[in-house]
Amino acid sequence: MTKKTHRILLLVIFIAALAYLLAFLHGLYSPEIRLLPDSHEYLNAANNLKNHGVFYSGSLKAEIDYSLYSKRPPGYPFLLMLLFLVSPSLALPVLFQVLLIFLGGFLLWRINENAEVPWKMNVLALAVYLLYPGQIIYSQMIMAETALQFLLLSSVYCLMLFLKRKSSLPILLLNLCIAASILLKPVMLYFWIPNLILHLLYYKKTSKRILLIAPLLPLLCISLWSWRNYQATGVYHFSSLQATHLKFFIPGGDNTLTVKSKEAFKKEIRETKEKSAEAMLDPDTVIDNIVHDTKNIFAFFLDPGRFDLYKFIPVEGKRVSTHIFYWPATEWSKYFKAIPIPILILLCIFFACNLLIITAFLPYAFISKTHFFLRLYLITIILYMGGVVSLAALGTSRYRLSVEPLLIIGAAATATHVWNFYKNRK
Repeated sequence: MTKKTHRILLLVIFIAALAYLLAFLHGLYSPEIRLLPDSHEYLNAANNLKNHGVFYSGSLKAEIDYSLYSKRPPGYPFLLMLLFLVSPSLALPVLFQVLLIFLGGFLLWRINENAEVPWKMNVLALAVYLLYPGQIIYSQMIMAETALQFLLLSSVYCLMLFLKRKSSLPILLLNLCIAASILLKPVMLYFWIPNLILHLLYYKKTSKRILLIAPLLPLLCISLWSWRNYQATGVYHFSSLQATHLKFFIPGGDNTLTVKSKEAFKKEIRETKEKSAEAMLDPDTVIDNIVHDTKNIFAFFLDPGRFDLYKFIPVEGKRVSTHIFYWPATEWSKYFKAIPIPILILLCIFFACNLLIITAFLPYAFISKTHFFLRLYLITIILYMGGVVSLAALGTSRYRLSVEPLLIIGAAATATHVWNFYKNRK
């Protein structure tokens, strides 16, 4: 790497560090921006674990809600608890998350180098990754998105090492990353299935036994935590959030679980599964469900409105939902006029950024010099996340944040191919 490369790289890192510093200072003076509804449950679980040795994401002083014994997986609360042993300040988890982002930048750089992405394109990819708006915003919030992103990016990096060295350690670390990601957010619960299939496909090519053993680690974690939840609630399950999401499919109902005993919790879970299955198979609602899920997929990849701008940037006036994919077409003019101009400008920038990255990513499967199985694994994670989120209540783009660096890696590979093609023509 030349001195010029070093200077440009350091400039990008300096600008990014300044942006995160300003966001951090904003959080110090306005600490309320760091807490979303989910944040309080993570904090409750961490403090209850630290002070009482009980994993429960509600207040132990209030009446017990059995759904809160399992609503949040243990990964992020356990991380918070460890950090709170050092300092009770919310600033420490934020600083730790910023550190994870910059470590992720190093992994992204190395993955792109392995794909023979030229340094100029690599610097641009790093800049987009570090300065991506949602990246900066969620680094400042007590949410699991940043940690999940780092684990998924780390798993791709571990697969890259395994394909280069053929040693067992990277593939074990990959599956530990997947297991940890499942313990961070229930959205990753079923990824063990495509993960196992990919391992079996590569086992056929190499016959390395570690490919049969390692992918069982995520399944072991799921089983152990589900058993713990059975002991606490009387129902063998991974997270009560599954039932909460199923409730969205039941017409006329709400999406809350509030149960005051083990018996009531068992009944609620059983009835929710039965009613949601009936609603999803109802011929009168099948088309509506397909349309809803399609909107969710578009929202996952393109919707600029889930960066919680209204939470992060204080604005005056009426707050309008920024889920543009859920606006009635006849109401668009009214909705746009109701959004404050600064927020509207930012949303347009975010939308354009999302659209550009997705457009550049699409040819990645066909034109990259990256190893086939690395491409397949990376694309599988993205498709899995988009598909699972599409089945949830809303296609929230904060889930996209977890695969954002993977999309950028693919986009950089595509841009490299286009650039090389243009140079060869000259």
